[in-house]
Amino acid sequence: NPLFVVETVRARPSRPAANEDDSVSEAPARLLSPAPTLPATVQAVIAQRLARLSPAAQAAAAAAAVIGRSFRFEVLARSSFQDEEPLAAALDELWQHRVVRAHGADAYDFTHDKLREVAYAEISPSRRRLLHRRVAEALEAVHAGDLDAVSATVAAHYARGGVPDKAVAFYRRGAQAAQRIGSSREAARLLARALALVATLPPDRKRDELELDLLMQQGLALRIAKGHGAPEVERVFEKARVLSERVGDGAQRFAVQRGLWAFHLIRAEYAAAQALGNELQALADQLGDRALRLEAEVARGLTHAWRGELEPAKGLLEAARTRYDPAQHRAHARRFGQDPGIAAGSVLALVDALRGDAAAARRRIDEALAHARAIDHPFSQAYALQHAALVDAVLGDAAAVRAHAEALVALSRERGFAYWVGPGLVLHGWALAATGQPAHGLERIREGLAEHRATGARFQSTLWLGLLADACRRAGAVDDGLDRVTAALERARATGERLWTAELHRLHGALLAERHAWDDAEETLQRAIAVAREQQAHSLELRAATSQARLWHRRGRTTEARDRLQATVNAFPDDDSDVSALRAARDLLTTIAER
Repeated sequence: NPLFVVETVRARPSRPAANEDDSVSEAPARLLSPAPTLPATVQAVIAQRLARLSPAAQAAAAAAAVIGRSFRFEVLARSSFQDEEPLAAALDELWQHRVVRAHGADAYDFTHDKLREVAYAEISPSRRRLLHRRVAEALEAVHAGDLDAVSATVAAHYARGGVPDKAVAFYRRGAQAAQRIGSSREAARLLARALALVATLPPDRKRDELELDLLMQQGLALRIAKGHGAPEVERVFEKARVLSERVGDGAQRFAVQRGLWAFHLIRAEYAAAQALGNELQALADQLGDRALRLEAEVARGLTHAWRGELEPAKGLLEAARTRYDPAQHRAHARRFGQDPGIAAGSVLALVDALRGDAAAARRRIDEALAHARAIDHPFSQAYALQHAALVDAVLGDAAAVRAHAEALVALSRERGFAYWVGPGLVLHGWALAATGQPAHGLERIREGLAEHRATGARFQSTLWLGLLADACRRAGAVDDGLDRVTAALERARATGERLWTAELHRLHGALLAERHAWDDAEETLQRAIAVAREQQAHSLELRAATSQARLWHRRGRTTEARDRLQATVNAFPDDDSDVSALRAARDLLTTIAER
């Protein structure tokens, strides 16, 4: 009884069948592996049912099965070997035998995906390849006005039809369409399929050039989808580097080197990142390309900043901002995955905040956020949001940190930006701890650190561990805080990531003071002041000086505490009372004066 067979099959788990309207991520994969999953006895019963159809109906079922679970009459007519009238009669026979059902005037689908699988399996290999080619051509014709929507499906049909060059072209087109709508994970999958097909082409220069182009696109997609520090990113860019040296032009070599620079930066491999940044500058100068000089200056500036070298960072990033033209360099966001003007402005804002220029920091980060919204580039917007939260943290505005961190996490989860979720959660957790919710904040920070590690990133980890240590201090977990800050300082020594080192020493000193280890605390706080002065990080120097003065005041060295802290306050470059560190210093001076 065929009905019994169908109902029995329906009781089994079934995977969806492919159709031209499926999402581009899943449809091609299913088209490339449509083999039946039925027991042989059940498959035989369904095959017997199909064998009772007329030859015309069997041919129509075969062509429809190649298209997918759902199909349109127009596509079926263009891809089958029948004229429209006989095809309509054959389709009517399929409908009468409940093999297919109609949806409106032009759309049909198989009544069960197992019927489609068996119909597909009955087609000979040579005819199957031919039908796949005809379906691809039919889809091209029917969707000529909007090929992006079906590019991945067309590619899968061409691949199955033995036309790899056309399949590669459509996979690439589908990946570019996915990138435009922010689906980088999808783009990376499609590019992987394209690269697998390229490997089957005859080896020659043209193939190498095509492979290089696809690898560069895949590297960009993987950076956004999985994080700059993911191992796959390095593998892709290293392979691209070898090819670029053989067949690439100067701009391609630059793009590949920049991809490797970003990988090593996010892995906190600062020596390698600095060397690659210098190579980028040399290559841009050699090519005489002002746009590439801009990218090189940003790369070098970012590297110097996170090494704690604020002066050279500021010089390079200001040069980049001067060189940046929003209209001329708009394409860089798509080409390199990040708008260089937004990157330079965001990091400059952080540098200004650390140097004690709160007004400049706020102005620059507001400009970066506004520009990111204006160019509608979500990844650049995520970059600006993270740095806005960092600027807020340096200036001591926990409420603003929380708002920017929440926006960062929401955007990153919506867009699939793996890298930014972790930092957003850490910043959000610190803001919670700083506003009276330390237990909840610690939980959120630990969640963020796990997300951060999962991307392969080590970049900024000294900062994140420092925020965790501070949250532990606020929660009264002094021993945990000491463990975290010690780990952060060890990481800073191992990697050379020194931007936050002065604050780590300050936190270490404050935690030691909680343990009444007065001499060790004083020595550590003095080290914090020395590092901050060396870096000209005046905001961090003022924080450390305030902690030192508070310690001295507790130990009865009131006059010394007052004089040293007053001198630091007087030397602070910004008289903005909204800066948290400045308010804290002045409040402590008032307290000391009242004693």
